[in-house]
Amino acid sequence: MSLSKFAFNVTKFLARPLLGNPIQSKEELSQFLTLEYDLLIRSGTQLFGNTPILSGNTALMQQSLNGAFNKNLAATSTPSSILDDLGQGIISYWTGAQLVPGPPPIIPAQGSIYNISSTSCLVTDPGQWKVVPLPPFPPNGTEPKPPVSEAPQLSSEQRQQILQSSAKVQQVSQSNQSSDNPFVVNLLGGIVLHLTTVKGIYNTLSVYPAAPPVPPPILPGIVNWSTYTVLS
Repeated sequence: MSLSKFAFNVTKFLARPLLGNPIQSKEELSQFLTLEYDLLIRSGTQLFGNTPILSGNTALMQQSLNGAFNKNLAATSTPSSILDDLGQGIISYWTGAQLVPGPPPIIPAQGSIYNISSTSCLVTDPGQWKVVPLPPFPPNGTEPKPPVSEAPQLSSEQRQQILQSSAKVQQVSQSNQSSDNPFVVNLLGGIVLHLTTVKGIYNTLSVYPAAPPVPPPILPGIVNWSTYTVLS
């Protein structure tokens, strides 16, 4: 599932009360967001290894989201603080996550000549969450404005990805007087930025140099990776 589809589905779900179909419980919302995020991540790959997710920690993410909604129901919270709490749920998804141990990474393990296989691919750092304020949707027929200057952490490519995906949300709710949904737009920004901070390792079997006539030994190795990408 693409980032655009994720934005569309979340906006449509949040618009249910306006259409006479209220969200029944915080657990329903937590379950929905966890499922949608998991589908989003399964559409993507690790940046340089083209390795998709094998298993995310969906149980911990849903539990964390339930806690976030309990906290926000019990107190007066700003949208930014709610997004920060949701971000902790997203970080939980990557806690203990694993990627598919596919083809070995092109980058050799440290000290080796080349890798011959990848035995596992682990997430060792679930990343950091930071909400980046983004502008509302532009009116139909106009060019999207660039994100606000307070978001220097985003590359121009990431900014364009968020804006293009966010524009899809305009198609969603017939009952909304405005197509703007700052909550979803900023959630997208947080997701895209967070994925650039996820890190891990490939465990490999690699060929190491040796002086003839000793054959090159095949030994375990480690290749570090960072950044996960999803479809726009």
